[in-house]
Amino acid sequence: MVFHCQTLSTIDMKATTQTILLIEDNPADARLIRERLKGTSYDHHVASRLSEGLDYLTHHSVIAILLDLSLPDSQGLDTVSQVLTHSPEIPVVVLTGLDNETLGDSAVAQGAQDYIVKGELTAQLLKRTLRYAIERKRTEAVLRESEERFRNISASANDAIILVDSSGVIVFWNQAACKLFEFAEADALGHPLSIIIPTRYQAAHDAGLQRFVASGSGPMIGHTMEMIGKKGDGREFPIEVSLSAVRHRDQWQAMAIARDLTERKYSESLLLLSEKMSSISQMAAGIAHEVNHPLTTASLNIETLKLHLENSMEDQEVINRIENVERNLERAATLARELLVFARSDKTEFSSLDINEEIEVALTLLGPRLDNITVKQQTTDDMPMVMGNSVKAGQLFGNLFNNAIDAMSGRGTLFINSSYQGDRIVVDIRDTGPGIPADHQDKLFDPFFSTKSPGSGTGLGLSICYDIIKRHRGGIRFIDTEQEGATVRIWFPVVWKKA
Repeated sequence: MVFHCQTLSTIDMKATTQTILLIEDNPADARLIRERLKGTSYDHHVASRLSEGLDYLTHHSVIAILLDLSLPDSQGLDTVSQVLTHSPEIPVVVLTGLDNETLGDSAVAQGAQDYIVKGELTAQLLKRTLRYAIERKRTEAVLRESEERFRNISASANDAIILVDSSGVIVFWNQAACKLFEFAEADALGHPLSIIIPTRYQAAHDAGLQRFVASGSGPMIGHTMEMIGKKGDGREFPIEVSLSAVRHRDQWQAMAIARDLTERKYSESLLLLSEKMSSISQMAAGIAHEVNHPLTTASLNIETLKLHLENSMEDQEVINRIENVERNLERAATLARELLVFARSDKTEFSSLDINEEIEVALTLLGPRLDNITVKQQTTDDMPMVMGNSVKAGQLFGNLFNNAIDAMSGRGTLFINSSYQGDRIVVDIRDTGPGIPADHQDKLFDPFFSTKSPGSGTGLGLSICYDIIKRHRGGIRFIDTEQEGATVRIWFPVVWKKA
């Protein structure tokens, strides 16, 4: 016999409805139970068949169900299954014979709240069993409601929310976690947290987990810190994590709330770079002005001396040496001019620009440099306009295209992809060169840093590009792709769409 309770609103001990549904085909057993219910606050209704009981449940409210498992139209555990399927919110207590305690245990495992052996049934036992069953079902309902509320909140959260049990296994993983770590929920649940932790940090994680399981505490619990996470494809990225301890069924669980720090770290690096470039610009301006005067004087004197020697037909070796000095002076003068361009902080005149047109102009000006370069362009039609300076935009694209050509040693494929993404124009420029070493990527926009051979560049090209894009209120960064070569991404804020 099974005892089944009502919904949360019905399982109120103070409610006016306190009906127990007894599904029992044996009249003697039914009379016994009615006798045991005398003096309690419960009313009762008797159904002799399962179908009759289910029909009663459809049209009436009950606080619990007592169910016999040997009915004319249903036998054994299938009886419990049908009742729970029909009214899963009501608790069930099973009445068994003296030799059917194993069946009672199986019924509880299947979802019944409890069981009572008929031969041991007393009024006190029945009353206590009913009360405990109702209270447990009420608690389960409250917990389900709480869990549902938590899941609804976490599903709409922008931050990743992850719950890990005492063995370090992921037991909860919201949609934001799927997006952040690029793991589907099915691929994360039941797996160790180490799937999102870089290998070099896993030993420290294991040690921290042991301390946490034992005490529910640890140096990171209750704090927010910056860490390194790992995506589904193995890529590492910076994250901010808040950890807290949750006690569940006498065991400690850890809840982590994580967010991506990639953009913030990038913004911080740009701020540091901007501050560095500001101070270097002031220094560069001073150096350029100081160097320009002696360079001009030396160049004039070298030119005079060269003319004198050529007129007097002196030794050609001396003339060659003077020409070598002249070339080096010109290189020094070029550096001084670039320093002045780099340091100049004058206001730039802006007007509306079509980025695709600026790209075409820059490619045209490259001329013979493209002889052994295949250019593959992909553009979006009718892209919005941006505010900018055409000369500066040409210098920007010219520098980036020239860098790509140099990286390919003058032979390869130059990919240019311009697109309209949200509120900005994005341009990706990719070459098929050897790519950029990881230890160089943080230095690429530093003034005077160059990967070219000595004498092949001043190291100011990308710094100037950074300054130009900053003046246009855009951004520039090198991005990781699975393709060969290096990819630089630049973007400009959109002003308006074309008419």
